[in-house]
Amino acid sequence: MFNFRVLRVVAAALVAALVATDSGAGLGADLGLKSEFCLYADCSARQAWVAHEWGQSNAATLVEVFDSWDGNKPISLVSASWFNVHGGDIDGYIGSGSAAVAWVPVVVQLNYASAGIDGAPRGLGGAEMDLETTRLSLSVALDLERSVGIKGLSVGIISYIPVATDSLALSADVPNAGKVTIADTRDNVTYNLSMGVLWETGDKDWLRLGAYLNAVENSSKTTMFDLDTGESLRLHQSSNLWFGRVGTSIRPFVPLGMTDGDTVWSRYRREFKVSADLRITSISIPGEGVDDRADFFAGIDTLLLPDHWNPVSGYVGFYGITGVGTDGSWGAGFGMYGRGNLQWLVCDVSYSRAPGRSLAENLAVQSFACAAWLPLSL
Repeated sequence: MFNFRVLRVVAAALVAALVATDSGAGLGADLGLKSEFCLYADCSARQAWVAHEWGQSNAATLVEVFDSWDGNKPISLVSASWFNVHGGDIDGYIGSGSAAVAWVPVVVQLNYASAGIDGAPRGLGGAEMDLETTRLSLSVALDLERSVGIKGLSVGIISYIPVATDSLALSADVPNAGKVTIADTRDNVTYNLSMGVLWETGDKDWLRLGAYLNAVENSSKTTMFDLDTGESLRLHQSSNLWFGRVGTSIRPFVPLGMTDGDTVWSRYRREFKVSADLRITSISIPGEGVDDRADFFAGIDTLLLPDHWNPVSGYVGFYGITGVGTDGSWGAGFGMYGRGNLQWLVCDVSYSRAPGRSLAENLAVQSFACAAWLPLSL
């Protein structure tokens, strides 16, 4: 028989990685909103930095829409994302959609997401896993500069609405019986709150500092089946999960005075950004100890094609993004951001790889996301 402690740790880690961490919202360049998940260096591949104005993990970054839109008039923002996850004998998906309304000084967003993974994790002794989960969350961001005059500061909160469902089933091939369910776990989210802050300062806001803290408590009911006796055992457990990120995003050429003027290279240097985050994760299951981890991520994003090399620069800008993590992960992405008559649209694609820990030797994630904004007449 396999280790049921491993089952609970893997279940908690899966739910944490797929739906509890870094789920939020963020802005595409100049416009557009996307709400996506963040898996390892896939965060880097999609500008999911806690202090980046295109970020998503920190709800406070939602107010960046007011820098590119007349916030005295309301706008709506919609987005959709799709992720494929693969590693070893594991395959999965994540789908997400969101809708938001922005009107100075507040942004309100509703997000729905679902995820599923099946296959045979290498850490479970040949047992096959089937995980399904859904999440519904409400995000609210407040621009404190435009509301109470605190320059450069904004705050945000993500509250997960208690309609989430999590299920994890394990099965094994038994001689003369075929595939038999040997464990079934149902999780309920007691609470899931994420609070974030963002501060911007300097010429052209060249320096950004951000942080958020995500607190989660899950209660679970696990039914385990003894294949030798045919009896079942029911366990009721709870898990506490804490996720924190702190980081910065800077435009290094701005304070050096290398972005003045309207030349092609001035704009290129003005768009160049360097970001870095420290992520802290703590998963606690009573009677099974605490799993604490800290990972550091760093990356860059910049115009992939300067305007004088881009024949459609009046309609679309192309960006390249890449990043690495101390956990051995890396990611790269490509973005297309509308300008002029297409300024309402933003899309990006990304690819990342990371060690799969108990799931597989490596996990690969491919993502695709698009977002659009529409004026509202209220």
